Amino acid sequence: MSEDYEALGRAVREARVRQGMTQTQLAEVAGVSRATLQNLERGGKLRSLNLVKIESVLGWAPGSVQALLEGGAPSPIEKMPEVVGASSAALSEEELAQAVTSAMVATVDTVTAAEIREVARRMVEDLKQRGIL
Repeated sequence: MSEDYEALGRAVREARVRQGMTQTQLAEVAGVSRATLQNLERGGKLRSLNLVKIESVLGWAPGSVQALLEGGAPSPIEKMPEVVGASSAALSEEELAQAVTSAMVATVDTVTAAEIREVARRMVEDLKQRGIL
């Protein structure tokens, strides 16, 4: 199946506008250039790391970009349900960062160690802001 970058670009633009963000604002928060975001919204291909950054800022669950590329829809990040008797912090920040790092190392071969650490840091920060951590 071919990947539909035009559909992904439309979905990113729609989500950005729905959230009241300009291209510049989304680009700054995601840590990408405005030109990179413009390229994506026009249907251009991006590096996996940049897609993950944008996916996270838009509040999409991991894998949403790939789902869109394959004709599906993004899934929102939802707060995990409380489990009776479970600790409110099932994973520490360090454990979560390590899990993100391990997943990226196992699946993405085009990123540097510094980029992986940055994505892990952003994921932890995003989950804190959403009240998940």
